Amino acid sequence: MRRASRVYHGVWGTAPFQSLEERRPTFLSSLPLVPELWLLVVALAAASVLGIVWTPLLFAFPLFCLAVTPLFVEAVRGGRGASFPSRHRASLIRLRVITGMLHLVQPVARLRGRLRVGLTPWRRRGEVASLRLPIGWSGALWSECPRPPHRWVEQIESFLVTHGNVVGRGGAYDAWDLKVRNGGFGSHRLLVAVEEHGGGRQLVRFRARPGVSRPWAFLALGFVSLTAWAAFDQAWLGAAVIGSAALLLSIRMLGDCALASGALWAAVRALPADPEGSSG
Repeated sequence: MRRASRVYHGVWGTAPFQSLEERRPTFLSSLPLVPELWLLVVALAAASVLGIVWTPLLFAFPLFCLAVTPLFVEAVRGGRGASFPSRHRASLIRLRVITGMLHLVQPVARLRGRLRVGLTPWRRRGEVASLRLPIGWSGALWSECPRPPHRWVEQIESFLVTHGNVVGRGGAYDAWDLKVRNGGFGSHRLLVAVEEHGGGRQLVRFRARPGVSRPWAFLALGFVSLTAWAAFDQAWLGAAVIGSAALLLSIRMLGDCALASGALWAAVRALPADPEGSSG
């Protein structure tokens, strides 16, 4: 028979292993406190209701129950673990129920604050100088004031950071130098190349390409697939609702890409050019 392990604590704190700190919460124990979990719950609930008119969506009901379970378990644990000065049984039950309900709605209140104030991943950063179509673009700048290639990239980065954009630097094996992300749904990447033409003359070329967050992109593709499936089954109400969700998500991704593209374009145009140079 396997014996339970024991930790030597010593007498009156003489041993080095004194577990006074609480254990770090695990991912599963922290999941009920994540505000965005309620978005998943609402989406699964809506899909379950739509299952009445289009039966394939009924698969969402077990997932809805699975998502709701940890929320109620956390609420029950919070209510049972609370202590109150009152000793009347009816009063204790009422206070524990209220405490459990507060544990249940606390993530909802945090989610409301995130959506209203614009916290991550719903926040959009940076000054909106201009919007550009969320497509790839390229340009060039002629300069007769030579500088190292990394200086051109640093000047673009400095302009972007000064105007409140979130900027990431590419690594040694990345096919881009800077990535601008104004929201959590899309970004734009910039590649800079410098051609030396002798006599201190340089042609600086820029190429920018949009990019979307993979989880959101897969989710949008899933919505599109479900919309096509519902339309094929002539479940027009389900197709309209799911298609609307896909459209809203796509608009948000394109909007974040357009903001990042506009920020990059403004940063490139703000580069100090030689009076005899030209930009395109």
